[in-house]
Amino acid sequence: LGIALLGRHTYDPRALDWLGSTPALAGCLGLWTAENDHLELAGEYRVTAGAPYAEMSVTAFPPPELFGVADGADGDVVFVVPVRSPARDWGMLAAVGRIQSTTPPGREMMNHSGSLLTKALDYQVTMAALREQEERLRTAAMRDHLTGLPNRLLLEDRLARAGMRATRDPSFRFAVLLLDLDRFKAVNDTLGHAAGDLLLIEMAHRLTSRLRRSDTVARLGGDEFVVLIDGLTDPDSYKTVCAALQAAVCEPMEIDGHTVEVGVSIGVAVSQPGASDPDRMLREADAAMYRAKSATRGH
Repeated sequence: LGIALLGRHTYDPRALDWLGSTPALAGCLGLWTAENDHLELAGEYRVTAGAPYAEMSVTAFPPPELFGVADGADGDVVFVVPVRSPARDWGMLAAVGRIQSTTPPGREMMNHSGSLLTKALDYQVTMAALREQEERLRTAAMRDHLTGLPNRLLLEDRLARAGMRATRDPSFRFAVLLLDLDRFKAVNDTLGHAAGDLLLIEMAHRLTSRLRRSDTVARLGGDEFVVLIDGLTDPDSYKTVCAALQAAVCEPMEIDGHTVEVGVSIGVAVSQPGASDPDRMLREADAAMYRAKSATRGH
């Protein structure tokens, strides 16, 4: 019974299949609803007590179908035991079993079953919480905290994947775009950092909405973004993407009653057959972006 309930974690203990390891003839599990005023039928074993997840009052538990399985004349009775730990009251377990004259007596077996079921349910909740926390930590490590975009770490992983694919398939081409917002500092200086944050969040949304799901928009920090175009239909198709992104960024937006307009300088690096090192491409895109920004300032 201990192995059935605590040694395997690939199934839900609420299913009550583990009761097959006990002398029980049938059983059902009632778990408290969120309001703790009703029990929800969460599992059945060799009996159909009602619709799955049906609710019933405490006085209606255990359901009459269990008593139909019991044969008092033959020594079979319905046991009801709490499923409760110091941390949580889960509900009640009801099962049909025989009062045994030998050790272990039937009642002790049922109490033991309820105790092990409690441990299994507690373990399930604990593991779910740990997995959720792990996912939050992974997201925090891979995502920019302000915009929710991939950060440098996740970008490097996706660039590496694109580079490996280009190495395997010479016909696969990708592009790296480095974007730097123009006049962003003026927004921060005149309207404050909160307004600057709102602008960055809006820009992240605009950039993402103009790209395919297979592409990546990442924030490196400050007002710098990187776009990975994961697969070019032809070597010059990135130009259409650049135009769309530039139009999206330059569209005016309202922040705290003020109309804000910014521009963008874009540097591009396109992979070449047999020469698609992502780090080198990122440096090339960065250099091209600074050349574009310098040309803009010259006008």
